[in-house]
Amino acid sequence: MTPLIKNFCVFLSLVAVVVADTQAETTDIYQPRVLVAGVKKQESIERTNGSWGFGVGQVAQENLTASMAFTFGGRYFTGERWYVLANLQAGNFSDRVITDSNGKVLVKKDVTSVLVNSGLGYNLMQGSASFSGVRAYPWQLGIEAYLGEQFTGDSSGRYTGLGLSWQLIMGKRWLSLDSRTFQINDDNLKQAKVSKGIQWGLSFGSYF
Repeated sequence: MTPLIKNFCVFLSLVAVVVADTQAETTDIYQPRVLVAGVKKQESIERTNGSWGFGVGQVAQENLTASMAFTFGGRYFTGERWYVLANLQAGNFSDRVITDSNGKVLVKKDVTSVLVNSGLGYNLMQGSASFSGVRAYPWQLGIEAYLGEQFTGDSSGRYTGLGLSWQLIMGKRWLSLDSRTFQINDDNLKQAKVSKGIQWGLSFGSYF
């Protein structure tokens, strides 16, 4: 074997060793990775099951001056727009004695009326509102139906009502303007012609 051929064979052997060693240590540059848009799982989404709050309002019944009432209530969401509600309300019924045509006392002066009711609500509209032009807050307008019992002094009667609630949402808290019309099926109040009325007020609370 001539020196030239011998050197060429040695060179080929070295090239083969280098190529084999390089292939043994080489890793793939392309490594596909599955990307997930949004949150990783549904449980990580913050949810709200309902809300609770306090309210103060004016109750104006026929043939009576308006009086202040305080309300504590809650809502439980049963769908994207539907919710059930429950309220407890107390306030001064009348600043005077209410009598019939014969002078019989139907309702005493400064009697505290207590209302317990439940109902169903539906969010009619949703949107956003801005007071400064810099930040916007979501809002929703709901229609609500109420059924309960009102206790007024020595008598009581079935309470039915229909109302509107405009709720401004500020993170986990909310502020609401409420109004309703109602009727009380109480014999004493019917006889005194003070069984119907309207109510409006302001309430606030938070979600849970």
